[in-house]
Amino acid sequence: MVEQWEDGSFDLLSFEKHQSLDKIEERRQKTRDRVAKHRERKKLESCNVTVTQCNATDKDLDLDKEEEREGKQPHQTEGKTVYLTAAEYARLVDDYGEKAIKAQIESLGLYMASKGKRYKDHNATIRNWLYRDGVEKRAKAAEIVRPEKPEGGPVDLKAMLRERIKGVEG
Repeated sequence: MVEQWEDGSFDLLSFEKHQSLDKIEERRQKTRDRVAKHRERKKLESCNVTVTQCNATDKDLDLDKEEEREGKQPHQTEGKTVYLTAAEYARLVDDYGEKAIKAQIESLGLYMASKGKRYKDHNATIRNWLYRDGVEKRAKAAEIVRPEKPEGGPVDLKAMLRERIKGVEG
């Protein structure tokens, strides 16, 4: 049955007689099929720690994203796109000024692109960042208190308003 050669190697005589080659080939084929299924399943899964159901396809994920963005206008940045409704954008501009909001939109887009982060509500994120950075809301026209005239002469209201606006935007 076993024959040893001069170089030290062994040879099994009549191996085919003692082994069922059909069953070996069948087992190998089943293993190939099982591995192919496993690899295909892994390709379809886009799973991370926060997702509980890993069997969603890319099409399902795209549909979910579209539903979330419904009614929101895209604001293009150097990084990723920031989505805000027209009302959200108008309120942000009224509260903080267009210059500050455009800078925050750009900052949010670049941050999402560089860190791979995703935010459910871009409006809330921008407001949170402004609050965290200590940026105060602009004074509304109705809230501006006119100073009393000094006894010495006229008050330059335009200059005073410019200084206030610089303080809020700056």
